Amino acid sequence: MNPVARTEDITIDGGMGEALALTDTATGMRMELHPVTAAVWRWADGTRTVTEIVESVEAELDMEVRSRVVWASLDALADQGLLLVRPAPPAGATDANTEGELRDDAIVKRRALLSRVGAVTGVAMATGLFGPGRALAKETGGEGDNQSGGLGQLRREEQAHKATATGNVDDLQRQEREVKTDVAGLRRQEQSAKDELTSVSDREQSAKREVSDLRTTIGQEVAGKDAGDAEQAQKIIAGDETHAEFARLQEQHRIESEAQEQDHKTADAQEETSKAAEDQEQSQKIVDGDMTHAEYEQAQEERAKTSSAQEQDHKRAAAQEDGEKAAEDQEQSQKIVDGDMTHAEYERDQEERAKASSAQEEGHKSQEQDHKAQEQGRKASQEQEDKAQAQEQDQKAQAQEQDEKAAQEQGEKAQEQNQKNQEENQKTSQEQGEKTQQEQTQKEAQSKRDAEEQQKQG
Repeated sequence: MNPVARTEDITIDGGMGEALALTDTATGMRMELHPVTAAVWRWADGTRTVTEIVESVEAELDMEVRSRVVWASLDALADQGLLLVRPAPPAGATDANTEGELRDDAIVKRRALLSRVGAVTGVAMATGLFGPGRALAKETGGEGDNQSGGLGQLRREEQAHKATATGNVDDLQRQEREVKTDVAGLRRQEQSAKDELTSVSDREQSAKREVSDLRTTIGQEVAGKDAGDAEQAQKIIAGDETHAEFARLQEQHRIESEAQEQDHKTADAQEETSKAAEDQEQSQKIVDGDMTHAEYEQAQEERAKTSSAQEQDHKRAAAQEDGEKAAEDQEQSQKIVDGDMTHAEYERDQEERAKASSAQEEGHKSQEQDHKAQEQGRKASQEQEDKAQAQEQDQKAQAQEQDEKAAQEQGEKAQEQNQKNQEENQKTSQEQGEKTQQEQTQKEAQSKRDAEEQQKQG
């Protein structure tokens, strides 16, 4: 059978989630209940089982309450005559064979449990589930007043504990938010580091491929030269070519190699010149507002890729050119050996090639000078861009300062206007009060005169 609390002839002092002071009007006795016991007494309306009462008490007090505590509270309420129906204890609660032994054992367990409840909730419980005023007393007795004061002290201590716990929870939540923010920042830094590491790895792989290609090209050139030198040495041994001819051919190879290197430098200078012109044009677009910094960086990245591809093309072209020259030298040497070309014709051909190489070298020098001029122009354009950015930042700072100053002036004007309005309202109220007082005085004087006239007439 569900427990039923006695409410007849009972007056209540207290609310939800608080300790209760109950007075039995039939006997004049006063009892003070702990918040847990008070909640159990409120929810024991005969419609709820003990399990449902446990859930209702937990919801009201917002804390975990064990079923053993509720059973002990019901037992204590029954002992004080505050229950109309005492619930039967759960099966297996004790090994006692008689009802009296079961009740005594439950009381002992209840009192042992009360000390633990008091330690957990932080509320001093001198007499178990009832407060300090559990001792029966008349409402007119001084002892009851002292006990009421003790209950107030317990309530104040409980409120202080709740306030401290709320402050601690707020601090923990704030610390948790700060830790989450720090963790998010660290994760962003970690991701940025990973991206940077990936970029470095990609650049390293690209550099390794370029070095490998360069080594292959150099190896091919060296192999071609070694083969030509070995062939010429064999011709000298066989008597088909003199040492002078061999030395002349070596010198010619050297001149051609230098010319090729100069051609590469000229091509690089032209490329740098083109880059400088493009940088200057893009910088001017940024200054004029026709291009954003993001677009500029994207164009720079694309140009770097194009430059790398062009460099690879130059290397392959140079290797191919070296191979063609080596083949041509070998063919001319073979013609001399076979008698199809005289030494004079060979020397004349070499001289013409040397003149062409010299002309190319002069052209490279001119292009290099142009490149230097364009590089200076690019630097000047970069300085102009930096200066424009600095001016833009100064203008933004000045605009912000002017906005702040204007806002401050508006605030001062608004404050001054509010003060004037208050003064005018105060003055108007004062004038109205004086006018009202004056009218009241006139009315009183008129009433007094009317009364005097009536008295005279009477």
